[in-house]
Amino acid sequence: MAKERDKATLKLFTKKGVPVRVCKRLAKAVDTKSEATTGYDPNFRVQRKVDMYKIDFREALNVFGKNELQSLPVVESIERRKVGVPSLGTLTVFQRMVEITSRLRRGLSSEKAAHRTKAILALFGLSESSPVNKLELFRFVRRWAVRFVPFELLGNKKNFGRFVDNLKCLIGAGKSSAIPVWRLVDGINTDTILWLHASELSDVSLPQKQQALAKVVVWLAQDVFWRLLLSFFHVTDMSGRRHELFFYRKRHFQSLFDRSLHGFLEGGFLRPLSLNKAMDVSGREGAPAEAKARLFPKASGGCRLLAVKGKEESEREAEARTLLALLKDRHPEVVDSKGRALHRVWAKFAGKIATANEEKVR
Repeated sequence: MAKERDKATLKLFTKKGVPVRVCKRLAKAVDTKSEATTGYDPNFRVQRKVDMYKIDFREALNVFGKNELQSLPVVESIERRKVGVPSLGTLTVFQRMVEITSRLRRGLSSEKAAHRTKAILALFGLSESSPVNKLELFRFVRRWAVRFVPFELLGNKKNFGRFVDNLKCLIGAGKSSAIPVWRLVDGINTDTILWLHASELSDVSLPQKQQALAKVVVWLAQDVFWRLLLSFFHVTDMSGRRHELFFYRKRHFQSLFDRSLHGFLEGGFLRPLSLNKAMDVSGREGAPAEAKARLFPKASGGCRLLAVKGKEESEREAEARTLLALLKDRHPEVVDSKGRALHRVWAKFAGKIATANEEKVR
């Protein structure tokens, strides 16, 4: 009977893309006295925040924000992590790791941490190439983790090393790819994590402990290691490889930005406007909406300028859009407000012209 129950439970947690070894560990954590629940959803997607329009060339170690200057807010930040399952009351579990997070905060808030981080960057030659080699970038992350992050967060050095290896997906995943939680938790043994097995936590269930571990690794990935990368690298895509993320050292990207902007100004593609002139133009009737612009690196080494129109539109543009939508409802064959059928109409027109020319030649 127990074997049949285990098979049914394993089948319940087996999902597409999740290895069987992960499903087996989840099945062992099921609370058989209640509904089949685990501490986290293995397919829950962990997002990485990337703002390609943000221009910030200042290299400074910025892991902990202003609201995280004390150890308790750090613990609360970990508790707020989402792992695909409603919170099971893990804040009491995290109180056991206040000393560890406090030590991590003190170590990363000092000026020595920023200097030592730059020294580690220099060891791997990440200032020489543009964009940087991702293998060298991962080696930098691994060296930095060993130097600054207490391995007691994950129990022992073996667990910590496995988690750092799992961070390869943080660097190598595509632009639109989200990282499933199981990729970060894979290979970590909860039995060796002391703060999960304290005597005060004897009444804490196994799903609660699993959720606590999942929240810790998600917090480390998002708020520590991803912020580390954003502190020293500009993350963007590239022409011809738009679904991949590339990492440029900020000071190198600043040089690329200055050269490209100077070229656009010299070529007459851009013209600088004073603040008064810009305010005067934007205040006129029919003025176009403000737009965001960014540099789009090319594989050849140059850059293109991409501009995205702002969400705000003028009253005249809104009226024209409404009129086109109304005409499209009544005469869909003649109105194509978004231009989706334009290429079909043009192909038919070009085909007729080509046929007519062939008949004239004959």
